[in-house]
Amino acid sequence: MNLKRIAALLDLNLRGRAFKEQFVVIQSDDWGSIRVPQNKEAQKILNNSSKQLSIFQKYDTLDCNEDWRALLDLLVTFKDSTGKHPVFTSNFVTGNPNFEKIKEHQFTQFFWDPFYSTYEQFNQEKLNTLEIINQGIFKGIIEPQYHGRQHVNHKKWLKSLSSGNATALEFFNHHMWIYDSINSNGLRSLNAVFDSCEYTKEEVESEFKDGICAFKLAFGQLPQSFIPNNYFFNREWHSLLPNFGIKSVQGMKYGFETDELDGMLKYRRFNKNDKQNSSVVQLVRNVVFDPSSDLMTHNNDSVQWAKDQILMAFALNKPIIIDTHRVNYVGGIDVNNRNNGIQKLSELLHWLVKKFPKIRFISTAELANLYT
Repeated sequence: MNLKRIAALLDLNLRGRAFKEQFVVIQSDDWGSIRVPQNKEAQKILNNSSKQLSIFQKYDTLDCNEDWRALLDLLVTFKDSTGKHPVFTSNFVTGNPNFEKIKEHQFTQFFWDPFYSTYEQFNQEKLNTLEIINQGIFKGIIEPQYHGRQHVNHKKWLKSLSSGNATALEFFNHHMWIYDSINSNGLRSLNAVFDSCEYTKEEVESEFKDGICAFKLAFGQLPQSFIPNNYFFNREWHSLLPNFGIKSVQGMKYGFETDELDGMLKYRRFNKNDKQNSSVVQLVRNVVFDPSSDLMTHNNDSVQWAKDQILMAFALNKPIIIDTHRVNYVGGIDVNNRNNGIQKLSELLHWLVKKFPKIRFISTAELANLYT
C-alpha cells in the first residue's frame, strides 16, 4: 500500500469513536432499482456509447431470485464469535419509473411504480423475489434500509426528454436514464436524485412519504437508516429524517449538496454522533469492496484492498463499515459477475473470521444505536 493510500485511510479512521469490540457492518446499495435492462438492444446502445463502461453500466441490473439465493446461501455459512451470521444491510430503492405513463404525458410528469411491482413484472419465477428477501430478513441476515423513492433525478431527466434530447430519448425508449454518465464522472449524473436547486424541502418530504410508504408495505416496518443517492442531500433536510423513523445516514466521508445556482458543495461527514441540525447519526463507510471491478480491470485486487482497509481501521479500534454495491452480486446480464462477487465475498469473510476470531457481525441499526 502506497503512502498516499495510507494517509487517506488514516485521515478517514482517526476521526470518530473507538471501540474495544471489533464490529463489522456490511452496507449494500441499489437493491430493487432497475438500471440496465436485461436485453441485447439496451446493452448494444451502452457498448456503442463508450469505449469503457463502468461496472454499473456493464453489469448492474434488477436483482432476481437466483441472486438473492446465492447471497443468502453464502451468508449463513459464516458465524462470528457469538454465533451470529453476517448481516447484509440492503439499501432499497423503493420505486422505478413508469416509462409508459411518462411518455403518455409527453414527459411533463414523473410516474413511478413500487419496486415490488417491478419484481413481479420482470422476475417470472414461482417464488416471488420479495418473499425470498423477507425470508432473509426473518433469519436475521438481511437488514432492509432506505435508498430513496427512485434512483433518477426526474426534474433534470424530464427536462432533457421534453426538450427533445436525442440521446435521452433513445435511452428512454430502451427504459434507461443513464446516458449522461457515459464517458464522464458519474457523481453528478441523473442517478443523483437530489442534485438540483429546484428541490424544496416540502418536495423532499413528499418523496420520502411516498418511498417509505412503499418500504413499509413491502417489509412491514419503517427503515431506520438512509443512504442518499450519489451522496447528494442538503444538510438542511436532515431535520426531516427523524419524522420518518430515520436514526442514521450512511455514506462515504464526504457528502454533497446543491446551492441555489446548481453548484456542488462538499461537506465532511464524521463517523460519530454528528448532530448536523438533527439527532441523526452519520455513519461513514471505511472499507470499499466492489469485486466486479476485477472483471473490468482483469486484476484481482479487490479482496486485498479490502483487507488493507480493514487492517487499518481495526488497528485504530474503529468499526468496519463495508461499502459493497448490488452490482457485485447480480447475474442477470452476466452470471459470471454474480459468481465472481459471491466467491470474492466468501474469500473476504473467511479471512475476517479467521484473522479476527472475536469479531462481531452487527446491523447498521445496531451500530447507530452504539453512538447514541
